[in-house]
Amino acid sequence: MSSQSVKKSEPSVDQKDDKKEILKQPTTIEIIKAPVLQIETTDKTEKHHDYASSEWWLVYLTGVLAAATIGLFIFTACLFKATVALGDDAKESGQRQASEMKESLRISKISADSAKKSADTSMLSERAYITASVVLPGLKWINASTGLFEVHIAIMNHGRTPGNVTDVAIGSKILENGEQLGNTDIAAREVIPKAFLVPNDSLPHSRNFNINGQSINDVKTGNKTLWVFGYIDYVDIFHMRRRSGFARIYQPRLDDNKQINLVRMTEGNFQYDYDRQHEDGEGNN
Repeated sequence: MSSQSVKKSEPSVDQKDDKKEILKQPTTIEIIKAPVLQIETTDKTEKHHDYASSEWWLVYLTGVLAAATIGLFIFTACLFKATVALGDDAKESGQRQASEMKESLRISKISADSAKKSADTSMLSERAYITASVVLPGLKWINASTGLFEVHIAIMNHGRTPGNVTDVAIGSKILENGEQLGNTDIAAREVIPKAFLVPNDSLPHSRNFNINGQSINDVKTGNKTLWVFGYIDYVDIFHMRRRSGFARIYQPRLDDNKQINLVRMTEGNFQYDYDRQHEDGEGNN
């Protein structure tokens, strides 16, 4: 608020005599306004107070939060980009590793097949080969009138390693001329020979047979065919069970020529050598 000062006017000397008259006149009061003192506030003081206000602090915090948000956004964008790049690299690496693994497996299979083939070839070249060979004369008549004859064979190892013979069987059958040998079942034997044969070693073996009646004349005159057949079971050094077979036909015209009268057949699968399975009751030999 502004202050006011009051100034009273004194009557002049000339007017003293007429005091009464002056007193009768009203008193005049003049009010003079005092100068107004204004305190100017500088802009610096006003700004200082404005920056320290709570509104400005809210502005500061909002700015800091905005800057942090922008930084977090940039960091997240960089992280996303790096993650995508890492995922692409991982995918490419996985595909490359899968391709390399596939190629490695292919090479391993080739190597394994080659190793197996090499082992099989080595086994075939080194294993025992045990077969039957006919011993002169082949078929020998013990008593032609009664039909008693004997078959002589030699069991020989033609391979490069030893073999263990577990069974030898010889059978005979009379068939019509031109009829092929079918069933080669062999009747039970009293003796089952066994032997251990080293390379180029042999084992002699023979068996007697008997035919009666008209069959004797048919065989000796060539009206019918006498078949002699059999097989050898053996185990080679690689513990593989094998069976080799043979079949011959009797030629009576060769009896007096001091030749083998049991002739090898050139047609038909009568000579064989194959792997076989373990049979019941056979044992571990």
